[in-house]
Amino acid sequence: MRSGLHTLEPWIKERSSLLILFVIIAALLLFPLRILSLGYMPLDDALRHAAFVFAGKSWPDIVVMRDGFSLDFHPGWHWLLGLVQRLTHAGVDGLLFFEVFFLCAGVCLIPLTGFRRPEAWLFGLLLMLICDPEMFSRFLAGRPYLISIALMLVWALYWQKLETGSVMSRLAWTGLFILGVMVAAWVHGSWYFLLLPAGSLGLTRHWRAAILYSMAAIIGILIGASLTGHPLQFLWQSVHQVLQCVGTADSTRLLVGEMWPWRPQLNLLFPVVALWYARRYLPASRREAAPLGNPVFVHAACISLGGMVFFRFWSDWGYPVLLVWAAREIQCHLEMRLPERCWTRLSASGFAAAAFFLISTGDGGGRWSNRLTYERISADNPEHAAWLPPPGGIIYSADMDVFYETFFANPTAGWKYVLGFEPGLMRPDDLKIYRQIQWNSFDTQAYKPWEEKMRMEDRLVIRARPGAAPDLPSLAWNYVAKDTWIGRKKIPRPPLGP
Repeated sequence: MRSGLHTLEPWIKERSSLLILFVIIAALLLFPLRILSLGYMPLDDALRHAAFVFAGKSWPDIVVMRDGFSLDFHPGWHWLLGLVQRLTHAGVDGLLFFEVFFLCAGVCLIPLTGFRRPEAWLFGLLLMLICDPEMFSRFLAGRPYLISIALMLVWALYWQKLETGSVMSRLAWTGLFILGVMVAAWVHGSWYFLLLPAGSLGLTRHWRAAILYSMAAIIGILIGASLTGHPLQFLWQSVHQVLQCVGTADSTRLLVGEMWPWRPQLNLLFPVVALWYARRYLPASRREAAPLGNPVFVHAACISLGGMVFFRFWSDWGYPVLLVWAAREIQCHLEMRLPERCWTRLSASGFAAAAFFLISTGDGGGRWSNRLTYERISADNPEHAAWLPPPGGIIYSADMDVFYETFFANPTAGWKYVLGFEPGLMRPDDLKIYRQIQWNSFDTQAYKPWEEKMRMEDRLVIRARPGAAPDLPSLAWNYVAKDTWIGRKKIPRPPLGP
């Protein structure tokens, strides 16, 4: 037995790099599958993207919108989901599975190509998971912003290809960035943020890379917009949407949570300071560029300031880039302290992979399985169908989850939603009522303006505990699902005879 182990040991050490890569890929592919197997479902936009493929209608035919937003906001993503559906004949649940797994696996696996020691990326992810689990959960949202995050990760890993190397190499990488920006702009729509890395390259005086990336970004954005068939309208609508999202509330607390200011946390600052300090223990030949001269670190630092205005600014465009910087710093220490072929490196990588999988998939407090207890309103349920609006009706609700969940369960229904995926897109009169409902902490009496404008075919959905129906007496109420009341206009009684 001992001789067999001695014979196997050199074989394992010789192939340790390949074994490490296999273990890391397995962990990064298995953790989203395990989380999905627990019943996890995203809460918001991934639901509406999957449902939109089956709806066969434009957003103004689904949501009661103000004028000026006739184009699809994520045309490339819906095209891809439609292609997947046609090839696999998947239902809405299958498309939702694809969204979560495909995007999470892609974002986690793509950076492996940019590391000499791929376990450094795994250590970086593990660090993120421990220090900021809320941010890590955004990798599982199943939303197309993850395509833009993937582009930011590629830029953080390969920006130097635009600065050094042969002319042909720089042109090839410029072409690849054009392709990446084109896809991100077409799929995600927030094209203006794709220009940000050029500023970071300029601030650190990497002029050649800044010019080439700027050219790539501009060309890619224009091509991506052209794929919609309405390039100028698409570019303007993307900007107009942001202006409406952030400019229609008197207080940030009325905005969706992603638009709230980000609060810097010490548990994130500590590893950044520790990695910066640990550079002194590395010989100069093994160090990455000094942080203040490194466009990746400078980019993350500058974006963090914007994150103090809006959280998504940091979560989508800053934090992923900081993660690459941290992983590159970790790689320097691994290369100095662990030979490429050794048992210690293999053991450490295996331990990190196991820790990452177990921590990420732990279901403490039902964080991944809590949606199993949620009840959707579905026209397939006869008890629900009797209270849902007929074709042409409108569902009034001040809870965005009502739109996400109900649209996901009824993608082909003939009714509309007064509140969809962004309050800023509501018609001005409805938006004013919605803001008043928010301002009054969703007090039932704040719904009266909607109650007064409702027609017989409309419905009002309010989230409340079972017991007494909402105090809006002109409506008939029914408790149709968990914590969900549906109200409709009472049928007028015929007048009594003489």
